[in-house]
Amino acid sequence: MAIFATNGAKLFIGTVITDKATDFLLSDFSGQVWTEVKHTEGLGSLGDSSAEITFDSLGQSRTKHLKGTRNAGAMEVVIGLDNTDAGQIALQMAEKSHENFAFKIVLNDAPPGGTSSERLFIALVGSVVEAYDTANNVVKLNASLRVNSNTVKVSAASSGAAPDNTALPSITGTAEVGETLTASPGTWTGTAPIAYGYQWFVGGEAISGANTTTYVPVAGDAGKAVSVLVSASNSAGIRQAISAATSAVAP
Repeated sequence: MAIFATNGAKLFIGTVITDKATDFLLSDFSGQVWTEVKHTEGLGSLGDSSAEITFDSLGQSRTKHLKGTRNAGAMEVVIGLDNTDAGQIALQMAEKSHENFAFKIVLNDAPPGGTSSERLFIALVGSVVEAYDTANNVVKLNASLRVNSNTVKVSAASSGAAPDNTALPSITGTAEVGETLTASPGTWTGTAPIAYGYQWFVGGEAISGANTTTYVPVAGDAGKAVSVLVSASNSAGIRQAISAATSAVAP
């Protein structure tokens, strides 16, 4: 792959995502609903660095360098303020939360007919600050994303087909409090292997932690319809499809 320009890159914010003790995998992000943060001007930098540990060896008369903990630092994002942009609104709401959020960068490096590379990670939104500057400047929104994970890299692909949904996901079971609902991913075409992720919704709202093939409605779900979003991912990309909603959950 030849060198390529930053312009055309896009930043997306997902929903709350739980940290884990091991490195993240692409499948950990498959249930995300992504919203583009528009009007980005600068995306800063992203990647791990190791803390330096030194040890003075008397016998060798030399200072030895070792690696300590890994730190992904903070990604400093500069955005042209747009109070109507859904992504910017989501970013500002995330700043009020103490939870990690999923983020994705899509780079502008797709070969002809292919797909772009992606970078996925989790971060705390540490700050979202308006910058007014002087005359003849655009009002900016400066956001600091405090990265709390490794970076999952998806390579640009020149061949292969991203998943394509040909039959929508479906839900089986009785829509009743305490009864198990089971999701089927539907039918997908695309380059194998294809991995599936799930996100359950009740009354149109995503349920935190409901990311498996089954969901058991609770008392607070009564009177609301349930649906499931399926994310299909392979080496060529990620695509999503949502099921038809169930009837209102019975008490």
